[in-house]
Amino acid sequence: FDERGTIGDFIGDAIMAYFGAPMPAEDHPARALRSAVRMQTRLAQLNEQWRAEGLPALKMRIGIHTGEVILGNIGSERRTDFTIIGDAVNLSARLEGANKAFGTYTMVSETALESAGPGFHTRELARIVVKGKTKPIAVHELFGFDGHPGEQRDAALLQGYAAALREFYAGGFGAAEPRFRELHERFGYKAARF
Repeated sequence: FDERGTIGDFIGDAIMAYFGAPMPAEDHPARALRSAVRMQTRLAQLNEQWRAEGLPALKMRIGIHTGEVILGNIGSERRTDFTIIGDAVNLSARLEGANKAFGTYTMVSETALESAGPGFHTRELARIVVKGKTKPIAVHELFGFDGHPGEQRDAALLQGYAAALREFYAGGFGAAEPRFRELHERFGYKAARF
């Protein structure tokens, strides 16, 4: 709510939110990214509190994409719902789920990251093809923004992962594989293992 997001729906244990509608906001991609970082930070604080109380910790995965959607009353005369639908909505949901394979918690498409502008702390994870698509998209792990560092990342991990990914993209799989393995062993970074 602080970032002027709108809760569109509760789906099981998931929350679907969107930014820039119904009240327009030119900077809606940046608002979505800031909201994700702030929610993950707040959850980390709550987890500390809950652990101290002997309660289990919770984890939350977030997927963010930006694009054209349809927003409004959708349905029929018998049943209608004010909601948001479209390819961009589906891709956001796919990115949320893709976090599981990478061991990450906030995944953002390159489209959303570019639309949000500078100042966000990310690492490119990979180029992936999500279910229902044939064209790969670059995805990034989002972990902070200027003025709000979020979860800290070791500089050696960031540089090592970027170097291994460059080798992988260039087809140097034999050189990339030991780099990824070393990052997983040294930092326990699941994306490197994947």
